[in-house]
Amino acid sequence: MKSKYIISVMISLILILNPSFSFSSVNVVTQKANESLNSFDRSTWEWGPYQLISESSSLYSRNPSMAVDEEGNVIIVWDDDTDILDSDADKDIFLRKWFIGNQSWSAIELVSDISTLNSKDPVLDIDEGGDIFVAWEDLTPYAVAGPDTDIFARKWDVNTGSWGNTEIISSLSDGISLDPSIQIDSSGIVHAVWQDWTDYNSSGADYDVFYRTRNPAGYWEFVEIVSTESSLNSFDPKLTMDYEENIHVVWSDQTDISGAGGTDWDVFYKKKDYLTSNWTNTVVLSTESTSTSADVSIITDLTGEIHIVWEDLTDYDSSGVDRDIFYKRWDPLLNIWTTTDVISIVSGDDSYDPKLAIDSEMNLHLVWIDSYDYAGSGNLFDVLYRMFDRDTELWSDTTLVTTESTEDVYLTRISVDKYGFVHVIWEDNTTLLSSGGDIDVFYRKFLGPPSQVELYSIEPNPSVSGNVFLEWSDVAGVEDYYVYRAINYITSVAELEPLAKTTNHIYMDQIDSNGTYFYSVVAGNPFFNSSISNIRYVEFIDYSQTSEPNGDKPGLFENIQFGEIIILSGAFIVMQIGSALIINSTVSRKLRNSSKSTTKKK
Repeated sequence: MKSKYIISVMISLILILNPSFSFSSVNVVTQKANESLNSFDRSTWEWGPYQLISESSSLYSRNPSMAVDEEGNVIIVWDDDTDILDSDADKDIFLRKWFIGNQSWSAIELVSDISTLNSKDPVLDIDEGGDIFVAWEDLTPYAVAGPDTDIFARKWDVNTGSWGNTEIISSLSDGISLDPSIQIDSSGIVHAVWQDWTDYNSSGADYDVFYRTRNPAGYWEFVEIVSTESSLNSFDPKLTMDYEENIHVVWSDQTDISGAGGTDWDVFYKKKDYLTSNWTNTVVLSTESTSTSADVSIITDLTGEIHIVWEDLTDYDSSGVDRDIFYKRWDPLLNIWTTTDVISIVSGDDSYDPKLAIDSEMNLHLVWIDSYDYAGSGNLFDVLYRMFDRDTELWSDTTLVTTESTEDVYLTRISVDKYGFVHVIWEDNTTLLSSGGDIDVFYRKFLGPPSQVELYSIEPNPSVSGNVFLEWSDVAGVEDYYVYRAINYITSVAELEPLAKTTNHIYMDQIDSNGTYFYSVVAGNPFFNSSISNIRYVEFIDYSQTSEPNGDKPGLFENIQFGEIIILSGAFIVMQIGSALIINSTVSRKLRNSSKSTTKKK
C-alpha cells in the first residue's frame, strides 16, 4: 500500500509541475475535443438553376412529393395526365431520382403500372436501407379496392433494384380514402395515416383520420381510428415520428371540442406513445384562431420539440384578413405549446401550402405559396422561403425561390439533405426549359460550401517526437476534410496536394526531418470546398539530426530551454521526495520488526 501511495504522490507532483505532461511522445491537442459540431454558415450559399423534372410530359404534372435518402440522393414523385411509358391517358404516378454520385437525373419511372383509372397525390418515404415506399390515391378497382378511391402503395427494393406488387393500404375501407401520409421507422415498419369516409368501428358517417402500420414482413395490421373525439369532418392528416419513434399526427377538423371555439376548421393533434401504443387525447393547437385553420405541416427535432405550421384566415397579431402562415412549437422542457407566431409577415396577400423541413443542426426550413408582390415577383403566386436559425433563435429574411417564374405556381415541397442543401419542388405554369404551356414540376436547390474549419493550436511546440496530432472543429455538412502541410506559410492550397483526406476531425502526422512545418485544413462537400482554415505551425527538433559547425553533436544541456529546466528541476525534486519517502518507509519497517523481535525474546 505504501508503494502505491508513493507512486501516486510522484505522479501528482509531476502533473502539478508540468500540466502539459503526456505519457506518450505524441503532441496532443485536447482543448477542443468536446466542442459541439459547428453549424452551417449559409452566408455565401446561392440558389441553383431551375431544373425541369417532368420533361417528358405534355399535359398537367401535379402534386409532387420529395424525399432525400441518407446518401443525399433526391427522389421525386408526382401525378401526370400524359401517356408516358404506355400509362394511358389517365393520371398516373411517376418517379425520378437524382444521384449525387454522378450528379444526374434518372429516366422517368412509372409507379402505378396496374392502375387503369386516375392515380394522384403521391407521397413517399425512404427507409434506412434505401428502400423507397410510395403511397397514393387511386380510383382503380384493383383487388379488394372497389370502385371508390383507395390508398395504394408500392415498395422499391434497393437490393433487387425492382418494384414490388401494388398493395392496398385502405383494404378495410368501403368509403372514399384520401390524403395519405407515411413514414418508416428504424425497424422498417411503415406508418400511414389518411382521411376516410368509412364508418369503421363506429367512427361515423363523416371523414375520419385512420392509422395503419405495415410490418417488415409486408403485412398490414388492423386499422386504428385517430380522430376518436371528432364528430364532424377530419381532413388532411399529416404524420411524423420523433427520435424515440413516438407517432405524432395533425389534421384539420370541424368539431367543436375544448379550445376549438366553434365549428370552423381548427388544427388538431394527437400522439401515439411508442412504449404503450396508446394515443393521447386530442389537443387543439389553433387556440388563437377564430377562422379557418388548414393545410398543416409537422416535424420534430432531436430535443423532443414539435414544430407545426399551417395556413390561417384569422386576423391574428395584425396579420390581416387574408390567409397567413402560422407557427407553433411544443416545448418539452416547459411541457407546453408556445403561443402562435405569424411567419408570413412580409405578405399582404394570401399565403398558403406551408411545408417544413429540418437539417442536421435542427434549423427549420419553411416554404409556402404566396400571391404578394414580394421582391418584384408581381401579383402572381410564388414560392417563398424562410429559415429558423437554432443558434440565434431567429427567422431569416424571406427569400423568393421562383425568381424565373412568370406564371402562377400552385404547390411546393421541401427537403434538406445531410450536407445541409435545401431542395425545393413546385408546380409551375411557366413555359421554361421546353416545358410547354401546361403545368409542370420544377426543382431548385440552395447550396454552397461548408463552414470554414478552425485548426486548433499544436502543443507542445517545438516537437521532439515527430508525431504531430492535429485536431480541428467538426463542421456540419462535410463529406471529407483535406489536410495540407508545407514548409512555407500557406496562403492558398490551389497548388498543393493534400497530405491526407479524412472523414474525421483529427489526423496524426509524422515528421522525419528537422524544420518548421505549416498546416491548414479544408472542408469539402460533393460540390464545394470551404475556404482554408487558419494556419498552425510546429517546429520539429530531432537532436540526433542536429550537429555543430565542427560536426560535433551538441552537449547534453546545450540546447535545453528554460521550461525544460523547470520540468527537470521538478522531476529532481519529485525523485528526492520519493527517495525520502522510500527511506522513511524502510526505516520505519525495520524499527517495527526490531521491536517485535525484542518482545519475543522477553
